[in-house]
Amino acid sequence: MSPKLFYSILDLVSQYMKGGGGGGDHMAGLAAMCWGLWKTKNYYLLNRLIRDSAEALKATVLHFHPQQAPPDDAGMVLLQ
Repeated sequence: MSPKLFYSILDLVSQYMKGGGGGGDHMAGLAAMCWGLWKTKNYYLLNRLIRDSAEALKATVLHFHPQQAPPDDAGMVLLQ
């Protein structure tokens, strides 16, 4: 997080959390906001990574095994 964004969020938190207990309340609110942003970012990045990895795996498998089963195939494997 850039220092400019950090201080912008700190100003926002201090503006809406006036009164009460002082600086500790502001830091708790700021920490909660940062944690929420961090968790959201990780959730979306992880989902994109999983989706992209699955597509890469599918492309690799189809590259080495280009034969496709007919649509009426129920998935039965016959060994010779």
